[in-house]
Amino acid sequence: MAPILVHAALPSVQMSQTLL
Repeated sequence: MAPILVHAALPSVQMSQTLL
């Protein structure tokens, strides 16, 4: 997996948890 995708996915998960 490309590191860029991993780094881009981590903030997305954090944002989802924050919104929920």
